[in-house]
Amino acid sequence: MDISESITKQFSDSLKSLIEIEINKQETDRVKSQTVEQKVKVLEPKDIVVLIKRGYPNYLITVEEARGILKLDTVFMRRLVSTGLIKSLARGDGRKISRYEVDDFIERNQGKNLDELLKAVERGDEIVKP
Repeated sequence: MDISESITKQFSDSLKSLIEIEINKQETDRVKSQTVEQKVKVLEPKDIVVLIKRGYPNYLITVEEARGILKLDTVFMRRLVSTGLIKSLARGDGRKISRYEVDDFIERNQGKNLDELLKAVERGDEIVKP
């Protein structure tokens, strides 16, 4: 009987360990889901709309990366940034542009001639917002 009792005890201990692991896993999942729910409660409605609309997070990219996305030459891109047609942030190592700003620039200027738009801004002409 000693061997069977020992086997029974080891089996019981193993089952107990497996159950504890599963309970801990479920508790961890519950805490993670609460954290996500709490984060959503903190978001403003406009943030939720932007996140749903964009489908990707906002992050900063270099002027060169933005230039590559827009398929523009370097000089033209720098002129767009310096005139404020593309908003940017100054940093010690250069300027950064929001990934959303790149998409917003495309939306704002859809169907427009960028050369004419840039010349008008550089001349100081009033730009009519759509």
